[in-house]
Amino acid sequence: NTPGVKENAFFFKEVQDAHKVREKVTDLFEMASLPTATKEDRDRLLSFVVVGGGPTGVEVAADLVDFAERDAIDLYPKLREHIKITLVNTGNFLLSTYDQSISKTCMEVFQEKGVDVMARCQVVEVGSEEIKMKRGNEEELFTLPYGCVVWAAGNKEHALTNQLKTSLIEKNEGVSELNVTSLKAPVRGIVTDEHLGVRGSGGSIFALGDAAIVRHDRTEPFAAKLFKAADLNGNGELDLPELRELFTGAADEFPQLKDYADYLREAVKVPWGEDDIGKTGLAKVIADAFRLQKLAFRKALSLTNQQVGDRTKHQAKEAIFAEIDHVMEHDKSSMNFEEFRRLLESVDKNLQPFPPTAQVAAQQGKYLADLLSQGVLDGAQESYAETVRSASVFSYFHKGSLAYLGGGLAAFDLPLIGPVTGPAAGGGLEVFQNF
Repeated sequence: NTPGVKENAFFFKEVQDAHKVREKVTDLFEMASLPTATKEDRDRLLSFVVVGGGPTGVEVAADLVDFAERDAIDLYPKLREHIKITLVNTGNFLLSTYDQSISKTCMEVFQEKGVDVMARCQVVEVGSEEIKMKRGNEEELFTLPYGCVVWAAGNKEHALTNQLKTSLIEKNEGVSELNVTSLKAPVRGIVTDEHLGVRGSGGSIFALGDAAIVRHDRTEPFAAKLFKAADLNGNGELDLPELRELFTGAADEFPQLKDYADYLREAVKVPWGEDDIGKTGLAKVIADAFRLQKLAFRKALSLTNQQVGDRTKHQAKEAIFAEIDHVMEHDKSSMNFEEFRRLLESVDKNLQPFPPTAQVAAQQGKYLADLLSQGVLDGAQESYAETVRSASVFSYFHKGSLAYLGGGLAAFDLPLIGPVTGPAAGGGLEVFQNF
């Protein structure tokens, strides 16, 4: 929602976006080469600004560096001194989702190539010829003249995605409160189940890639069933030992509960003794109940093979204590159903979606192709139910993350091995992806 972005900046999400950027760059060099252009004109026209320090922003900046060092020198040798490439990032590090050593290498490569990396800077407005920014928590604004701005920050939903969400919510109103809750969740993308079927579509619509987020809410919609199973004495309250029993028994089914279960096992002593955990049969009750509803999650097949349930943001003990203490408003030794529901709602936020990368989309496409090729699906809910009964859930195999840094250099974060940088990284990814 930054003012001026839509009107003055170029995006880099689709093939036509790349074509537009290339045409703009060519036009700028042609205008800068005119004999009537002043030094100030050339400095502004050939100032290229990339906003966003993620993989897209880094690779666009690297491609601009390659063009400046190769084609521009051959085609416009007198303009080389006027070319400036700036990468604006709100955080302290580029490629923040990669290993920190890769982020450091990226900064070093860009500094060597003359890219001005502006860390902890926020763009507040994109004008027709200059950008207004502020640094960190400072209120004072400063400007940066430019010829071309490429906006590679943030992920905005496509209009079709929003329309589909609205339509499905209307369709499920009064039919399925669970589906309506899932579809209204404050997440980018359409909520799907683990077979990539869109929630509330009755098996008639599938979504993948950036348009999809695999089931966001796991435990909160089943708060009543979990609460009833854990309320051993039936008093309508869960004390901490009962909460410990519940989270310990349910952690295998709901991976986001594991950190909480570990904390409670350490912090809370049960009155019936450690050797008697499980005598209540709670773990079996929970497992049986949710297996019937297809909500059981299997262990990861390997360190790199992940189902969505395995992608959980880990919580520190201090954060877990503060979270539980915050919801226990009426009594610090127990919680009622409403407090329990709010706790589960907070716990579910620790589930992380798959990364919005081409790797994930490609594997989801292959999974859906295999699902559809069975010839059972016909758009009816019955055919979908029949298909998912025998089909495994989507599982993502992480092959590593690559970022091109220009000049034949790359940064590759390889599972199990770790970060690899330099000329060999690009070739390494090619081999690994075809393995």
